[in-house]
Order: sequence, then C-alpha cells, then structure tokens
Amino acid sequence: MRYTEFNKRVKKHLTNYKNNVLRIKENGLYKGEEKGHILPGKVESNFLSDTYSLYTKYCNENRLNTYSNHLNSSQIMCMNFFLPLFNEEEIFNRMISEILGVNQEDLGKIVDIFCNAMHNEKYQFDIYIEYSGGYKVFIETKYSEENFRTFQGKDKDQAWEERYKDLLNSSLYLKDLEKEVFYKDYQIYRNIGLIKDEKDYVIFLYPFDNERIRNKLKEFKLEQVREVDWNSITYDVLKLLKDTDLEEYYKEFSMKYLNY
Repeated sequence: MRYTEFNKRVKKHLTNYKNNVLRIKENGLYKGEEKGHILPGKVESNFLSDTYSLYTKYCNENRLNTYSNHLNSSQIMCMNFFLPLFNEEEIFNRMISEILGVNQEDLGKIVDIFCNAMHNEKYQFDIYIEYSGGYKVFIETKYSEENFRTFQGKDKDQAWEERYKDLLNSSLYLKDLEKEVFYKDYQIYRNIGLIKDEKDYVIFLYPFDNERIRNKLKEFKLEQVREVDWNSITYDVLKLLKDTDLEEYYKEFSMKYLNY
C-alpha cells in the first residue's frame, strides 16, 4: 500500500471512530484547520478503557507531546498497548522473548520498566525494559508518521559534545559514525546508539503498511535491531490473552488502530 493511501485510510477510520465510537462530533484543530481525526478537548478520550489511570501511574505526566489529542498519536497508541501489560509480567515477557528470539528464562524478571521516560536523563524513548538476566530493551513506536523525527534543538554542535559523541563512542555499532551522518537520521541513530553490548536490543514497532517507515528502516539491518508489525504483535497478544479479562481490551485496541 502506498503511504498516501495508508495515511488517508488511517485518518478516515479514526474520524469515524471519533464520531461513532467516542460519539464526539466536534473536531479538533491543526494549524487553525478542523480535522476529523483530532479530539477537540482533553486527551483522556484518546486512552482506551481505564488506561489513563495507568498512564498517571507509570509515566511522566509532563511528557505528553503536543499532538497527544490526535487519534493517530503513536505516543498514545504505544501507551494504550503496553500499559495494561505492565501488570501481566508473564505474558509481557513471553511477548518480548519471542520478539528477541531469547529464552524467557534467560531474560529473567523485570527489574525496571518505564514508559515515555528518559534514559540517563538524556535520551527519551517510548518503552524501556531492564531484566535481571542483563537484557535491556528500548522500544520506539510509530503509526502513521511519514518519517522519523529530526533534531529539534538549537545547537547541534553543543548537543553533539554534551550528549551524542559519548553515546556513539560507547555504542556497539556506531563508534565511527560522523556527526553529519548521525544528524541525517537522528532519531534512528539515537536509538541504535543505546545498544552497548550483546544483551541490548532496540525494537522499532510500526505498521508494516506504512511504506515510508518500512523503506527507511531497510537501511538499518543490524543483529540487535528488531522490526515488529503492529498487526502481528496485536494478533500474538490476543492469542496469549484468550479467555482472559484483557482479551476484549485488545480487541478494542485492534478496532481503534488497525481496522483502517
């Protein structure tokens, strides 16, 4: 599917979701124009079921981005998917072990888990998991975005000296990466730079129907980098949750985000 068709279908589907499921007829604004897939009011309506309460428990409440009232926000999509699983460690770990191709026993227990947080107070990421077996997993999520984020700071040279040069020097794959190349694909390299040893992994989670993201990631095939399709992971989690209280929740998640 071409990106323009994919993006159009997602936004049309989410407009219908807002109107018919949320029963919100008013549109939100983007650059002064009304858009059907944007909520007009509080962001709470973008969270499924009682996931907003989990957000306030597990996440830094001050780090919702500017577009969190957009129904196609990958940040909110990420929270809607992962936060209920934070309380289901066995199922969560089975999911992660299958993605990494690592025995669940080797992962061990979850030592730390964060959503929408910072690593070493420097690098923001969507999900971070640290296991007693020494494994560290960084998850970056996308939905209908056309591309990865570019550097938003004011001074690239200062950021390079204070943050990113040391990040790359200690990374497994990027020790010789030049500054100009790093900033060309800033968000991707910033994630890959967090891989420091053989037990560190980065997961890019996105719909494989998004050809722009899929084609971009073809340039970054590395042993400890995983690409996961939103449709596939949702299907797998639904199988793991069959006949549980959360099964209906993830059916609702699939209906909201994947039935475009």
